[in-house]
Amino acid sequence: MLENLPPDSIKFLRAKPSPSLKSIRISKQQIGALVRAVTRSGNCYFFEIVDPKKRVAHVVRCDSRPCAPDTGYCGTGKVVTPLFEIGKIIKHYGGVTSSVIDLSIFNWSCIA
Repeated sequence: MLENLPPDSIKFLRAKPSPSLKSIRISKQQIGALVRAVTRSGNCYFFEIVDPKKRVAHVVRCDSRPCAPDTGYCGTGKVVTPLFEIGKIIKHYGGVTSSVIDLSIFNWSCIA
């Protein structure tokens, strides 16, 4: 679903308040869980968990720079770091984030 979200829904999710978590173990998440990670550089990443056991996710990156496009779909079937933690980077093979300053999990019903 993440790859088909319109830009307005991505903007909504970027701004949506949500309890902040210290860490998220990907293998413990349900298929379809939507994780938001905000980085020290100001970028926002969304990871839709496709296969928790294999740590596979769809990834969208929202760039903080005003000259860059607002959102960018990074791809499907990306293997991600097993544990997302505040202060650590997240590898989404083919890319890497800067250190994470905020982590949240959303339910798809919040944008339906």
